[in-house]
Amino acid sequence: MELNQVLRVLKSKAWFIVAFILIITTAVGIFSVFYIKPVYEASAKIVLKSNGETEGRLVDYDSLLANVMLIETYRDIVKTPGLMEKVIAAYPEINMAPEQLILKVKVNSSNNQIMSVQVRDASYDKAAQIANAVSVVLVQEIPRIMNINNVSILDQAANLPIPKPVTPNIIINIAIGFILSSLFSMAIVLLREYLDDKVRSEETIEKELGLSVLTVIPQMKKNEVLPSSLRVTSDERVGERTYVAINQ
Repeated sequence: MELNQVLRVLKSKAWFIVAFILIITTAVGIFSVFYIKPVYEASAKIVLKSNGETEGRLVDYDSLLANVMLIETYRDIVKTPGLMEKVIAAYPEINMAPEQLILKVKVNSSNNQIMSVQVRDASYDKAAQIANAVSVVLVQEIPRIMNINNVSILDQAANLPIPKPVTPNIIINIAIGFILSSLFSMAIVLLREYLDDKVRSEETIEKELGLSVLTVIPQMKKNEVLPSSLRVTSDERVGERTYVAINQ
């Protein structure tokens, strides 16, 4: 199918494409607003202190590099049931199992001395509570586990009066629904046209059969086929003789 044929088919079925896009996009928007439960994210930041950073001395970059490498170790410590049990013991109001906490907590870093403890939950207050609790317990347990004291809390999760959910992103969902519905509707139209083997134009006959079209019979409506004088009325019954009057 050539490009001009594709454009002609899409133009002829523009009403179907537009209706399909509107229905799907509206459905995605309604589903995102009313049926997907919002999820909130809270994060607390922990900083690794450098022992070589003292007044009047240059920064010990070896120590700085070692602290960055320690972040990987601290990330693994956070994901252990032992630390989560201490979090639950210190904050029983969390009321969750260690395995549940491990699934909720995520630790990120950007190749520097700062690591973020991120928690997602259907309640922002609960997410902030868990993030702050894990951060506090981690700072308390690192000296005992690693025998070094080089971590401190940089920033706790804020208490936001009107938090914004991280999911669902309604704008992105609607945009994705618009793009996918556009592609799918055009694919349906083109597929139906490809599978339809009816002859609809003189060009098709000349191209497929190699024959020249001599004449074309236009499509006529029922009332255009017979004159009114020859038309059978609805009052006539089956079997009755029909008289035809011819004016000479």
